[in-house]
Amino acid sequence: MQVSVENTGSLGRRLRVSVPEERLSSEVDNRLQGMTGKTRIQGFRRGKVPLKIIRQRFGKQVRDEVVSDLLSASMRDALAREQLQPAGQVELLGMETAPGSGLCFSIGFDVYPEVQLADLQDIRIASPVVEIGEQDIDAAVNDLREQHRTLKDAGRAARQGDVVLLKLRALEKGRALANLFPSGETMVKLGEGLLGEEFDDQLVGQQADQLARFDLSFSSAYRDQRLRGRNVHFDVQIKRVMEASLPQLDETFFSYCGIKEGGLSAFRKEVHRSLERKVTMLTRQYIRKQLQQLLYQRYPQELPERLLRQREADMRKVEKKSGSQGNTIDSAPLSELEDGQGQSGPAHLPVAERVRFMLTLEIIYRHIQHREKIEPDQARIRRYVENWAEMYQDSTAMFNAVYSNSGYMQRIHNLCLDECIEDYLLDQVRLEETPMQVDELITQSKSPD
Repeated sequence: MQVSVENTGSLGRRLRVSVPEERLSSEVDNRLQGMTGKTRIQGFRRGKVPLKIIRQRFGKQVRDEVVSDLLSASMRDALAREQLQPAGQVELLGMETAPGSGLCFSIGFDVYPEVQLADLQDIRIASPVVEIGEQDIDAAVNDLREQHRTLKDAGRAARQGDVVLLKLRALEKGRALANLFPSGETMVKLGEGLLGEEFDDQLVGQQADQLARFDLSFSSAYRDQRLRGRNVHFDVQIKRVMEASLPQLDETFFSYCGIKEGGLSAFRKEVHRSLERKVTMLTRQYIRKQLQQLLYQRYPQELPERLLRQREADMRKVEKKSGSQGNTIDSAPLSELEDGQGQSGPAHLPVAERVRFMLTLEIIYRHIQHREKIEPDQARIRRYVENWAEMYQDSTAMFNAVYSNSGYMQRIHNLCLDECIEDYLLDQVRLEETPMQVDELITQSKSPD
């Protein structure tokens, strides 16, 4: 086999491979010979069909199969021989397989860039220091009651504190903003401001089955960067207006939350432990977000164009699919483990820039993993699954469900690998302790900035 490599750009490569006719013909002959003992053809006994007849009947089909197999095998061998690892898919540029001339083909692909990381010790990252107080436990208890609220039709106009089932369309200069707002039916509690306080105010006084139309102008300092400076028209179809009733803090509610004895004191202790886990998770996310943004800004990479286009097309398909199915404001914890979900880059960025952000970090992380030979151990992966399972009332069932799902486990392996790489990087930067309240940390975790 002959192999030649041509640079078509700083990251672009063209590989030409020639497989001699002798190798191709030998494999064709071997396969045809193997067919003589098991092929049935009318007029011949089984196992007695002459090779000449087999060749006449199946020669072209078998040669095509051999060409396909040799193409894949010789491509792998050639890439390994030249120590090349394609970034993304390989493109078949041309192929010749005329009888007697062997197999000749050429492929085009990109390679990963060489990554150079300077000393990280001058990088400073804020590390939240959070103390959980009684007021934080009170707020968490109220959140739990909200999660288990019961709803009934109000039979009147909407008020602050009501839950409204609606379907909305957001337009800017006549163009739909499907990626910024839920596109399916959505429940909104008026007063929480999940879609903005101004949005909630427009729905107060509206009746069920009404269509509310209004315009909102978002200031340049608006909390959601995606909406800053935008003038948006909303068409909101109100389906239902409902009153919320919260459960009492009694033994029935405590038991439902998994507290069988100990009453209010035991319940609040469990809420405190849950808050500690949440603070630990959000603190890591807060630090991680800073680290990723600094790496992206400080170490820009030349990105493989083929892989960049492929990732952008994939993300647009995912967003189109999720948009057609509708969104919910509150997502289930396991959504990050679903195929194609989670770690999708800063949501406030346009798709093209988000893909550049993700691919830049992927290349940097890949470089560090290979250089430092980093892999997560099984104990870490198991702890990750246990932490996920604790978010559910039946944690044992959830642990077993996740641990038995190969798709979830592969995703968790990748998440743990990212954590290991980030731990390595964080050991080299300066973490500066920053006092922070629980609600401030939660707000920062929801910020798209």
